[in-house]
Amino acid sequence: MSVLLLKSMKMLKTNIYLACFVVIASTNCTSNAKIIVNPLPGKVEGTLKCSIPVELGFTTEQFKIIGVFTTWDLKSQIMMNRFRKTRAFFKKKSSSLSFNFIFIDTDSRMVDNWYKSFKPDFTTLYDKDFRFCRKKTMSVPTMIIMNKKRHVCYIYSGVVTSDTLAKQIEDSISTCR
Repeated sequence: MSVLLLKSMKMLKTNIYLACFVVIASTNCTSNAKIIVNPLPGKVEGTLKCSIPVELGFTTEQFKIIGVFTTWDLKSQIMMNRFRKTRAFFKKKSSSLSFNFIFIDTDSRMVDNWYKSFKPDFTTLYDKDFRFCRKKTMSVPTMIIMNKKRHVCYIYSGVVTSDTLAKQIEDSISTCR
């Protein structure tokens, strides 16, 4: 039984490396960058530099936290709420952060209606063909944390807790230079 367990663990380890390779290859990152699964999902080790839309350009803030969503997706709605909750927490603590939404809905009227309903006090962008690191963003929700030097600290798709998002931001502030 222990031999079977060891074989399963080796296969799991191989699958994790394969998944990381696929993620890295799909983000056009440099050869010295890798995405770490633990302890916090989506952490980028090494150098991954990407540009962002000019409308989201850096001013005085040191870090951008960008959420890529659609208005109709349930997971996007969950992460939008967690994003806003985390934003409220950090707004009290630090002015060196900027939180932004990018919507990739196919119909801009959905985004207009969302905007009229929620009246966000942060930059919200509609770009149905949004590309990050030259790759079209296909899955939502996607979270991106990057510093002013355009180094990507975290990038991942899926839902995390508000606590995990806050830890990712704190980790970025302390380690992503």
